[in-house]
Amino acid sequence: MPNTAIVGSLLSELPEKLNYIGSEMDFLSEKRARLFPAGTSKTTKETNVTSIFLSALAAIKPYREAMLAVLHPKAKKVSNKSAQLHVFTEIEDRDACGCKTEKGRPDGLIVLTTGKAQTIEWAAFVEAKVNSDLNAEQIQRYIEMARAHEVDLITISDQIVATPFQTPIVDKLNHRNVNLYHWSWIYIRTKAQQVVEAARQKGNNEAFDPDQIYITEEFIRYLDDPKIEVGHFQNMGREWAPAVKELRQTPIGAKVKSDIVNAVATAWLHEEQDLCYYIYLKTRLKVYLGLTKKEKVDVNDRKERIVNALQDRKRIEFDLWAPQSASLEDSLESSPRKKLQISVCFLSSSIHLSTEVEVGMNQKAVGQTSAFIARMEAAGAGMEDELKISAGYRWRKKTSPVPFKELQQQKARKLDYSTVNKDFGDQIERMEISQCIELGRSAFASPTNFITRLETVVTNFVNQVYNV
Repeated sequence: MPNTAIVGSLLSELPEKLNYIGSEMDFLSEKRARLFPAGTSKTTKETNVTSIFLSALAAIKPYREAMLAVLHPKAKKVSNKSAQLHVFTEIEDRDACGCKTEKGRPDGLIVLTTGKAQTIEWAAFVEAKVNSDLNAEQIQRYIEMARAHEVDLITISDQIVATPFQTPIVDKLNHRNVNLYHWSWIYIRTKAQQVVEAARQKGNNEAFDPDQIYITEEFIRYLDDPKIEVGHFQNMGREWAPAVKELRQTPIGAKVKSDIVNAVATAWLHEEQDLCYYIYLKTRLKVYLGLTKKEKVDVNDRKERIVNALQDRKRIEFDLWAPQSASLEDSLESSPRKKLQISVCFLSSSIHLSTEVEVGMNQKAVGQTSAFIARMEAAGAGMEDELKISAGYRWRKKTSPVPFKELQQQKARKLDYSTVNKDFGDQIERMEISQCIELGRSAFASPTNFITRLETVVTNFVNQVYNV
């Protein structure tokens, strides 16, 4: 049997490794992804979007580094000076005789080479879907192709996962010896936006090629075109409304049918991650979803936690980690962050949000409260009636929540602050900012209005408190 392993061979040997034997075509030229592909029919839309994305990946150095360096260790060589990225589209599976097989044709192939000889260091097949979900049977065939050529497989669709190491396919896949990754279109778009934002930061002008940034901006404009219809998660699905009704009618302690909670959990897995991307696109703040180590690897662990919360408490609970201040807005996930706790309650059709803010310890409780109010006002936060404040003391003691406006009035009239309780101690350790927004039964049950209202509520809260 001929050796079909791609990694370790030379780029010039790629056609042979893919069994394009006796082909009259110039494979490296004919199959190369095009930045401006021909064809506008509906059947070529998916191919064109994939070709444009792969071409942008190859053309924009900081973008390909941001996308690939977090995957396989060998893919990190994309940052090497001699590294080159080669991208191809519609690679047919062929047998040892060069004949097409029934396994199909992946949408793309990414090949990373280094050195003058262009040795292939890493490669991955790509299967992309536009306006449709991934098909488990098809992906399994492409996994077998990837295994035969000893390369990775990257899937792309509107389906959103928490990390590129998860797959949105719920069916069990046999990808032994094959690294399987997934990018959502909103992830692809957000990473491009982050490249542009990094280039605009003070001091980075010389580090970024203006032509590459121009291409990146045009690529973002292309993805944002309504005719392309990729990216943002906009509908919780047709099961959402009946599921909400069922959960409302089922009291706490009573179990809901498994298919009901599974439908809600599946839709929510997409929305909670899309929410992070949405917040970034609206505020330029990199907000991360709070996940356990297991949940970052296996989406089913996160789904199980959602299902349990729905069954036990008829609510979904999740954490977002936001920058502590504007100076950290472009920081990594491991940088100091502020935890935002969010709960979506199905029984009351409401969203509960809260976070804790540290206060300076160089004053007594009265002075600490005055300084905190000034910080809130300087940040432009706390103007909403629903925003409430409670003071936390040692041993986790805390005062009852009061509207922020009440504290403002107490400060203006020089009255005793509701946050001061001498029985709890002389100093406050933290302030808790909370908010409860009732969406209304009809808006909550609407598959589209729910997303719109949720995004607005959470984004406003992040804007109000992240720099306090």
